[in-house]
Amino acid sequence: MNEYEKPIDKKNTTEAEKRYNAQWIVSMAEKTAPEEEAKSKKKKPRGKIWSILLSVFIAGFIVVMAIQIPDLMETTKPGKPIRLGSYDTDDATDQCIKNLWQISRLLQEGKTPDESIVCPVSKIPYRVKSMDYNIIVSCPNPEKHRFTIVQVQKATKIPEVRK
Repeated sequence: MNEYEKPIDKKNTTEAEKRYNAQWIVSMAEKTAPEEEAKSKKKKPRGKIWSILLSVFIAGFIVVMAIQIPDLMETTKPGKPIRLGSYDTDDATDQCIKNLWQISRLLQEGKTPDESIVCPVSKIPYRVKSMDYNIIVSCPNPEKHRFTIVQVQKATKIPEVRK
C-alpha cells in the first residue's frame, strides 16, 4: 500500500494532511472523469477496412441480384399451355395421354419407361426413341386413337397429340 491508499486516521491526522488527501482524491477524479466522458461520447471510428468490406459486400450483392434477375423474370412468365387447340377424345385416348404424363415424369427423373406401361387400346408397350439429347416416347398405334401422333418428349415434357 502506498501512502495514498492508507486509510485516514481522523484522530491523529493534521488538518494539512486531510486537505492534501482530499485534494489528491479530487485531482484523481478530475483526471479520470474527462477520459471516461470522452470515451462514452466518441463514436466508433470507421476505418478504411470497414469501408472496403462494406463496399465489397454491396458489390457482391449487386452482382448476385444481376445474375438472378433473368431467372426471376422467367418465373413470372406464364407456362406453356397444356393443350393447344381442342380435340374430342374418347376415354381410351384420355387414358393414353394420362400414361404419357406418367412417362413424362419418368423422363424428367432420368428414367426410361419400362414395358409395363402399355397403350390402353392396343395393349402394346410405348415406343422409345433416343435422338441426340432428347427421348421421344410415342404410342405404338396412334391411328386407333384417330390421330397421327400421340407422344411425349423429354425436351417438351408435355404430351402431344396431332391429327
